[in-house]
Amino acid sequence: HITVKEQTATVKVRVHGDLTEIDRYTYSDMLRLISSAYNQLASIDSKDQSYSPNLTHETGIHKIINNRAYNLRFISKPIYPAGSFDVTMRLIDEDFHRPLDELGYSDKQLVMLKKAISQANGLVVLAGRVGSGKSLTIHSMCTDYIQRATHNNVVTQKLVTFESPVEYKINGAKQIEYKRDSSRTQEQERLYFESQVQSLLRMDTNACVLGEIRGKNVAQLAIALVQSDNIVLT
Repeated sequence: HITVKEQTATVKVRVHGDLTEIDRYTYSDMLRLISSAYNQLASIDSKDQSYSPNLTHETGIHKIINNRAYNLRFISKPIYPAGSFDVTMRLIDEDFHRPLDELGYSDKQLVMLKKAISQANGLVVLAGRVGSGKSLTIHSMCTDYIQRATHNNVVTQKLVTFESPVEYKINGAKQIEYKRDSSRTQEQERLYFESQVQSLLRMDTNACVLGEIRGKNVAQLAIALVQSDNIVLT
């Protein structure tokens, strides 16, 4: 958590739910650091042309740390007063994987999850607070789906994810990264998002992951995917 305000930038990390300050920088030094990280490292599929502290930016940054691949979920938003901005980065181990059985669910919950992912169609909605394991659970369910659909090293079912940005790699899936565009109005962004989700109906999929459902129209599109014989996770 980086807050850049007036002439000072504070860097904090969340430890057991509480934010703890670990460092301070000058405004100019932090602006250079954030701009360089965004412009040079951010995913081309989900970033704007260049970083501006006066705009909202949301993207993924891929980085190798100690020989492991990590994905930093990056969001920057302008805050008051003018010129100030707040950056939040969530560190995700791209190669981290645990089977459903090891995620801490009860036996009854595991039966429900495994039954849900084994259906030919249906809608599976995971809800919970930030950091509660929604994305990791979906990742584990998708990995289970791909494994069961693999015969003689050939994946016989088509699983497509629609995310902003892509968090975890799912071997055997087609993962689409959705790019938000700060130049679009809120209504234009909504319509564009809905059109991208609607295009999934033409991809002849067997399973889909929608990173989020925004509003009634996208919920109806999710139902349309189910009616097109898909299992949909969101």
